Amino acid sequence: MRNRSGGLILAAFAAVLAVPASAQYGYVYVPDFEGINAGQDAEMACRRGFPVHPSEVSSTTFRSAALMSSYWSKVQSGQVPLGSFLLNKHTRWTAGAVSLDAKTLAAMKDPYAAEGNNLVPKPLRLVRAGDGSTALGLWQVNDAAGRPVGTYRALLRLKKRDWWLSSLELVEPNGWAEPVVQYCHVPGDVLGYRQASAKAAVADAQKRLSAARQEEANARAGADKASAAAEAAPDNVGQQGAAKAAAEVLRRASDNASGFQSQFDKQSAELARIEAEQKALEAQREAGKAAAKP
Repeated sequence: MRNRSGGLILAAFAAVLAVPASAQYGYVYVPDFEGINAGQDAEMACRRGFPVHPSEVSSTTFRSAALMSSYWSKVQSGQVPLGSFLLNKHTRWTAGAVSLDAKTLAAMKDPYAAEGNNLVPKPLRLVRAGDGSTALGLWQVNDAAGRPVGTYRALLRLKKRDWWLSSLELVEPNGWAEPVVQYCHVPGDVLGYRQASAKAAVADAQKRLSAARQEEANARAGADKASAAAEAAPDNVGQQGAAKAAAEVLRRASDNASGFQSQFDKQSAELARIEAEQKALEAQREAGKAAAKP
């Protein structure tokens, strides 16, 4: 008898040999699943507000202090520090009602650069974006007596391994400045990411809970039916066994539903906490803006 499987293998081998060598060894794309998963994990950590490595923060603090000191030395000498800025569509210099972009930056007149004032090189607060591309910080300016004159709120951008000013806002001592907190891609985005994630988690938990409750209801109906049948035939061993089995199914379904209820309650509480945090920030922002008005 002919070996059918062996014949098929030889036929397949012959077919391969019939294909030109260049086609036999063509490039085949194999996805880097490990790299993809690592990238997804990093993005999730970024959106949750996890900071970059402390060494990167320390390096950024040192280099951003040097950048701000360079800016300060130029404006104090009456120069326009165009070389400190990354000039593009995102460039902004803001002082009160004055807002300059890359095209009008040469008109800058920094009121903090008065004689006798001093920039404190070390930032009051500095965070680096979770994706590493930018940094956000606050720098204080004092008068000769050491009293605060105002604050710079600076967004720095990394390009070609150097830090540049992307935007600089001059904040008066009683003025409102958005808080400098850890962000992922743009300042203030982590809270939004957390809120969106929490809403999705609540929706998913609700869906699972609804299915579990329906399963529990079906199991309860089955248990009630089996129990009624067992009560009607107390001497029927089969009916008694069916009732016990149905009761066990109900117990497991109830435990499962309770677990999903716990998850739903936990996710709902987390969403409520984030939304309360969002409302508190909005209230703080409105109060700060109102207090800053002359």
